[in-house]
Amino acid sequence: MEPSSEAFAAVERLVGAKSISSDSTDLAAYGTDHSFAKGDAGAVVFPRTPQMVAEILKLCGQLNLPVVPSGGRTGLVGGATATGKSLVLSLDKLKHLGPVDETAATVRVGAGVTTQEVHEHCEPYGLTWPIDLGSKGSSQIGGNISTNAGGIHVIRYGMTRNWVLGLQVATMNGDLLQMNRPLIKNNTSWDLVQLFVGSEGTLGVITDATLRLTPLANNLETLFLAVDDVSHMLGLLEAARRAPFILHAFEFVDAACLDRATAFLRTPSPIKERAAYYVVLEFDVGRS
Repeated sequence: MEPSSEAFAAVERLVGAKSISSDSTDLAAYGTDHSFAKGDAGAVVFPRTPQMVAEILKLCGQLNLPVVPSGGRTGLVGGATATGKSLVLSLDKLKHLGPVDETAATVRVGAGVTTQEVHEHCEPYGLTWPIDLGSKGSSQIGGNISTNAGGIHVIRYGMTRNWVLGLQVATMNGDLLQMNRPLIKNNTSWDLVQLFVGSEGTLGVITDATLRLTPLANNLETLFLAVDDVSHMLGLLEAARRAPFILHAFEFVDAACLDRATAFLRTPSPIKERAAYYVVLEFDVGRS
């Protein structure tokens, strides 16, 4: 059963006409992600504060109005696709970028800040949030955390959950949970932060996060290699792990993928050698 027009009208009264849209362009843009799933949103709401997120969720709970949290919508599996005329809750306006704490190596940011914006914010301090994605220019921190994103450098730094120290989360009953204890050495009680990391909006909507930072890599080098088969690829990975440098990335594509990518981008292949597989290997020779 689809939501009634009265439900959306109640949300509009709460947030104001300028913070909600039923324009067809917005419904198409915010109602789906980069998957092939077709979106079916009833409206898109753009809260400007975490408190407003909590109030919207509380009202939607009372009205039995389904809600789909929306970040950068860069996923490929339909997780941010609206169905059944549900309300899309965009986090685009939660763009707070807090000061970088150089001593603790942390920063607190809003869920709507993009991954790249965090990188650029921290870079002048010689620090970075090491989660790196091909979609970093549009993927948002809230989405990175709620999906426990891995990214390009997962082989070096692990998953997103390793780099989240605190969260602020809005729940469907209108609570705004404060779980910000930016300490690396913290063994107090249950780790509720990690319960929300990777929960994909099923337990609440992330509005704010305290991120753990790490020093920028000194000297990254990249190799693009042609590999005959999987056994040689695994041998290359084993050798790279034992080499006198720090391995940051090890990604591969097969020949068909490379051909499609170069055709789509209308660019020559980065390597003349033809092979079954190709490996992108990134490493840092400047830090022990």
